[in-house]
Amino acid sequence: MRHSARAALLAAAILLLPQPAAAQADVATADEIRRAVKVWMGQNLQAPDGSYQIRLDDPLSVVPTGDRYRLILPGGVVDLDDGVLFHFAAISADLVPLPSGWYDVNWTIGSGHHFERPDEPDLTISFGGQSGRGVFAPEYQTMMSSDASLSRIIVTDGSNGNAVIDEVRVSMRSEEVAPGIYDAAQTAVLSGFSIAETGQGALIRFDSLQIDGTTERARMAAITAFNRRVQELTRQAATINDQAELDAAMAAYAEVFDTGTPLFAGGSAGMRLNGLTATDGIEQFALGEGRMSVLFDGLDEALSSVSIEIGSEGVATNNPEIERFLPTESRFRLAAIDLPNAEIVDVLAQSMGSMVETGPETAMMMAGITLQQALLGAGSTLEIGPIRAVSPLAQVDIQGLVHPEPASPYSVAAEIDMTIAGLDALIGELQSTGGDEEAIKFLTVLQALGGQGADTGAGAVRTYAFRLDATGNLLLNGADLMPLIGSFQ
Repeated sequence: MRHSARAALLAAAILLLPQPAAAQADVATADEIRRAVKVWMGQNLQAPDGSYQIRLDDPLSVVPTGDRYRLILPGGVVDLDDGVLFHFAAISADLVPLPSGWYDVNWTIGSGHHFERPDEPDLTISFGGQSGRGVFAPEYQTMMSSDASLSRIIVTDGSNGNAVIDEVRVSMRSEEVAPGIYDAAQTAVLSGFSIAETGQGALIRFDSLQIDGTTERARMAAITAFNRRVQELTRQAATINDQAELDAAMAAYAEVFDTGTPLFAGGSAGMRLNGLTATDGIEQFALGEGRMSVLFDGLDEALSSVSIEIGSEGVATNNPEIERFLPTESRFRLAAIDLPNAEIVDVLAQSMGSMVETGPETAMMMAGITLQQALLGAGSTLEIGPIRAVSPLAQVDIQGLVHPEPASPYSVAAEIDMTIAGLDALIGELQSTGGDEEAIKFLTVLQALGGQGADTGAGAVRTYAFRLDATGNLLLNGADLMPLIGSFQ
C-alpha cells in the first residue's frame, strides 16, 4: 500500500503543470513543469510545523524527449518521529501532451524502500511487478483516469516475520456529462494478504479487500478551488500565534464551507472484505464476507438523502462456547431521507464561525438545536432497517421509521417492529451453561413482553411493536411502556 501511495504522490506532484502548447516537447515547457512541481513539493510535502522533513538525494529533473517530458522525482529520506527514517526510491514518469491540453502519464516506481528504525532491524519493502498509467488534467489538478498495479509486495520486519500482498490494483474512470461536470468511479483491490511470524503460519490473512467509490455530477472547477483554499488555510493554521489569528482562521474555514455551490450531486463509498481468517495460535476466527457502504443522493437539490449499510456473512470460530451465540450473519441499515441541504451547510458554517467565541461544546449544542429544527421543518425521516442478526440459536429482525409529528411533545413519532425467533432456546442455553445472570434476567423480561408470532422455522417467534404516538406515549404491543421503564430507574 505504501507503493500505491507513492504513485499517488507522483500524480499529485504534477498538480501545477502548465497547459502543453504543442505536441513536440520543448525546454521552456520542461522548465515550467519543473518549477511548478518544485513549488508544489515545497507547499505540500513539507510539514508546516516541522514534524517531518523530506530530503531528496538529487534535484528534481524534467527533460524534453521527443514528444514527451521525462520527469524524475529522485529518491530521498523522510525524517519521522522517534528517529525513524523512511528511505524511498526514485519515481520516473513520462508525460505526453494530449490535444485536449491534458497529459498521458506513465510512471515507474524504483526499488529499495525501507524504514530505518533505532535499535530495531530495518523494515524493508519490495515488490515483483508494476504498472501505472493515467490521464492528468492540469486545470483540475487531478487524474481523470488511471490504472495502476503492484504485485507480490513483501514487507519484511527483520527476523520477526513478514506481510505479503499478492497484488494491489487501483483504477479510476471519469466521464464528462456536461461542460466541466463529471461522473467518476474508483476501485482499489488488495488481493492475497497475509501476515506471518517467523516459524509460524499466517496469523492474519484474507482473500481480497475491495474499496469502491463514485461521484455524480462533480463540478471540477469548484472542487479544485475548494481544495486549493482548504490547503492554503491548513498551511496558515500551522503558524497561528494569537487569538485574533485563530478567530480569522475559523471564520475563513466557515466561509469556505458556506459557498452555496454544491461540489457534486451525489456519490457512494463501499468496502468489501472476503475470506478473512485470524488466529493467535489457539483460537481461530473466520469471516466469509464483511461489507459496508454509504450512499449520498440529491446534494445539488433542495433535499438530499444518505444511507449506510453494514453486513457480514460466514462468521465462525473454533470455540464452540462462543460459536453458539455468535451471529453468523448480520445486516444493519439506516437511511436519512429529505435532508435540507442549504440549512445543514448553514448550521455547519455558523458553528465553525462561532466555535472560538462560544467554545466547542456550546457551539455544537447550539448547532444541534438549530439542525433539529431544520430537519423537522423539512419533514426529514429516519428509516431503520432492515436490521438482522442470525445465530445458531436465535434470529433478530428490526424495521421502523421515525418521522416529524408537530403534535407530539417530542416533535417526532416512531413505528418500530422487532421479531425475535428462538428466544426461548437462547434463554434455556444460557441457563444450562451458567450464562451471565443479568443477561438472563433481561432476556426473560424481554420474553415476557413479547407477543406470540408464527414459527418461521427458526424457533418460536416473539413480536414487539414499539410506537411513539402523537401524544408522546411510548407503547409496546399497544400497552404503555413508561411504567416498566420507570421501574428500572
